[in-house]
Amino acid sequence: RFMTYDQGRIDLKLNAQGPDPYTPISDPRWVEKTIKEALKTIPARKIALGIPTYGYEWTYTPNPTTGNTYDLLWSFKPSYALNIASAYGASIDRAVSGELSFSYQPTTTSPFASNSIRVMTWPDAQAIKDKVDLAKRLGIRGVAVFKFDGGADPGMWDVLR
Repeated sequence: RFMTYDQGRIDLKLNAQGPDPYTPISDPRWVEKTIKEALKTIPARKIALGIPTYGYEWTYTPNPTTGNTYDLLWSFKPSYALNIASAYGASIDRAVSGELSFSYQPTTTSPFASNSIRVMTWPDAQAIKDKVDLAKRLGIRGVAVFKFDGGADPGMWDVLR
């Protein structure tokens, strides 16, 4: 079982491709590279691709002089993100990673720099389907979902059948 999630900012090549802010949990391009590397030494029948069901909130501070900064705040259940998006009137879009994402500027007093924004990213049923389809295309054993706690997109059950 490959933990092909918690990607964050680990893939420098994908980070550089933009667009910012880029805060994936599990970008299929990164997942594919990871599994293809594993397939060089591990039989496909032994590999299961890990799929996350949670999201992350980041503070993103753009700085063209010294470079953009990303500070991971915490993980969340998707319902938390939907509540925040509703409270701030934020538009939820599909990020380049295939996951749902939006950004907002908190209206409360914040310890972060004034030009910082918050970015929330999480998988929905479509992002989960993309990983299931990738596992099938790569011919590996299957997928392993992390975690079942009642907080994930209920549409994932149709995808995992």
